Amino acid sequence: MTLLVTGLLYSAALIIENCAGTTCTVTNISHLEQDPTKCSVLHLNTYLDQRIVGEDNFYDFIKNIGEYETFMLRGSYLRNFTVLDTIKLHNGAQVSITENGLLEKLPKFEWNSGDTVRFTVAENHNLDTTELLKQVKARKVKGARVQRPFGNEQDP
Repeated sequence: MTLLVTGLLYSAALIIENCAGTTCTVTNISHLEQDPTKCSVLHLNTYLDQRIVGEDNFYDFIKNIGEYETFMLRGSYLRNFTVLDTIKLHNGAQVSITENGLLEKLPKFEWNSGDTVRFTVAENHNLDTTELLKQVKARKVKGARVQRPFGNEQDP
């Protein structure tokens, strides 16, 4: 009985209903068993369990989620991670995209004026970061680390 209650509480923590929609947390392989059609906000951290990016349903799970609280993608073999043109970032969002050797394209990221967002984009050798660099500079995002297009060096 204790195990059942613990499991239910743990599952409830993975899917959080809030005013922005349903937040789905993916930090280990078992979290990919959630129904992605019920997720409107994503909290992804593949740094905690690198095996996530190798799962057959990983791309299908994340590709249609249009809002991010946290998006930490490392070591994938994806060419893109979404079918959407634009991703909305929440206040306090962290986007970290590193060491994805085949990644070619980023969506446009949007966030409200005055919101704090953090970007780290590095060592994605096929990735065109031109638009993100322009956006980060235009909006004066403090502390952003974004590689130059198709390179591994970082622009301040």
